Amino acid sequence: MENLFTEFLDKTRKFIDEHEVYRIDKSTWYNCDIDQYVWFDELTNDKVVMQQIYKTTTSAQTKFYCPLCDSHHAESEYLATAFKNDKTKWLANMITHYRHSHINSWDKVWGVGGYGYHNLSQLTYSFEKEKINNFAKQQIVKEATDYLLYHNITELHFKALHGTNKKTLSLAGKMLKI
Repeated sequence: MENLFTEFLDKTRKFIDEHEVYRIDKSTWYNCDIDQYVWFDELTNDKVVMQQIYKTTTSAQTKFYCPLCDSHHAESEYLATAFKNDKTKWLANMITHYRHSHINSWDKVWGVGGYGYHNLSQLTYSFEKEKINNFAKQQIVKEATDYLLYHNITELHFKALHGTNKKTLSLAGKMLKI
């Protein structure tokens, strides 16, 4: 079984290397990594989305704490490599967690079965994701102020994240003064 799975992954990687395929999302759900790829069919010019799901190879995954739901969640492997600063990495994981677990409408629209997932462009997705991420940042500042202050998470940590708007930075600056 393991050989068949490895062979499948090798064929998938070869196809990705030979075509104009873009990875649009990488996430972890339970013990599985989920990669989503998109390309345009050469004959019909239709958008094709492929989802590759495979078991996580590491059994001990790093977890982060969410003060809003008072529980621990698996840290994103992508974010673990993207951020060196632990506080900024925690904040990025919190925003992703907030978007998927505390805002029901996000996955309904942009999840696998959602309208946006099947019918809207990557540009629309990126724009909407930036808006919802700023909303998530503002809610985290408002709802977890004590936790952020206790851990010395400041406006600078929010500023280090891509797409943080002025309204969010202003709110973080006001509420997270040490």
